[in-house]
Amino acid sequence: MERENNLYISESPVLFNSTDEVLEQYGELFQKEDDLYLEKSHPEKEDVFRIVLTDSIAYVISAFNTNEIWNLDDKNKSNLLKEATEFAHTKLDSTTNVKEQIHTFFSGNQYYLVRVLPYGVEHNSSVLRCILDRKALLMERGY
Repeated sequence: MERENNLYISESPVLFNSTDEVLEQYGELFQKEDDLYLEKSHPEKEDVFRIVLTDSIAYVISAFNTNEIWNLDDKNKSNLLKEATEFAHTKLDSTTNVKEQIHTFFSGNQYYLVRVLPYGVEHNSSVLRCILDRKALLMERGY
């Protein structure tokens, strides 16, 4: 990757077709937990959203209180990720309409937002790559 205007410009094709392709380029950003790849926590800079990769789809999860997506105990993590992943998989092949790929739900004491990014869709791949490029740059700079 080369840098331009403080952003990474990926030399790879835009389209992601699988989790393996994402991990090949951005694997240092993720840790495997059960059947999911969760974006690693960086205590000095926790973003307002967190990326989760499943075997067949990527999604971004967000909450008003960022601690709710980064500092999860096992029970909350299991429930939260189960609901978010189930929603993501229902949207896997159903639509390319962005509005239909967003889901809000209440779990514990918090509202969450999930934005599904199915593989094989150019717009979704561009969004995911842009987010990951920014996160990789921040990690490299130690933010």
